Amino acid sequence: MTLVLEMRNVGVTYSSGSLWGKRAFDAVKNMNFQVRAGETVGLVGESGSGKTTTGRLCLGLQRPTTGEVLFRGQPFGRGEKPRLAAVLQHPRTSLNPRLKVGTSVGEPLVIQGVTAEERRDRVADNLHRVGLRPDLAARYPHELSGGQRQRASIARALIGNPEFILFDEPVSALDASVQAQILNLILELQSELGFAALFISHDFAATRYVASRLIVMKVGEVVDEASSSNLFHAATHPYTRALQEASGLLDG
Repeated sequence: MTLVLEMRNVGVTYSSGSLWGKRAFDAVKNMNFQVRAGETVGLVGESGSGKTTTGRLCLGLQRPTTGEVLFRGQPFGRGEKPRLAAVLQHPRTSLNPRLKVGTSVGEPLVIQGVTAEERRDRVADNLHRVGLRPDLAARYPHELSGGQRQRASIARALIGNPEFILFDEPVSALDASVQAQILNLILELQSELGFAALFISHDFAATRYVASRLIVMKVGEVVDEASSSNLFHAATHPYTRALQEASGLLDG
């Protein structure tokens, strides 16, 4: 499989405090991993573990303090512009409440200079691809259910044919039954389209369901890494085992 995204010895350090009393905080320390086309890597950890900063690094929104983030073997900003997309926890973050769903889904195509007619066709195709009726394009986000809004957000992410998609807590705000539908949709779409993906969550069970490989973070550092199949039983690392128990995967 083609290597899409790679982190090599990446670190991110933030500073806080006054000019005379600055303190350094390492949000990410010595991060190394790869994501290949057609593969989902899961990133699991509690709040403050460094997941969000890692996601920003993957999208080129955060520059590393040390190390490098590579897209198809080239650092961000060099070579061909990477095709990236994100699906966030709350659809309202990516769907403008003042715009109709179809307008929001097709918005990335405006930047690419795609004609209005082609935008309508591609919006309809992508809504259908994620299991939504094309006529929902004429509705506003508040007229859709939570699951429908998240499907529309996924359609928006797919509209530019991305090579890499960041899924940042994409099901944590949904009911359990809807969560399963969205997770299955992600698996189906990746099988069809072959994009690389990073799935970020605090939910060990949901992440293990969609990811072939899991990385566990704690306070900015990777403390465990294994294939999903190897984590069907109690993990050796106590922090990973605690996450398993919190997700109901172990009896405790």
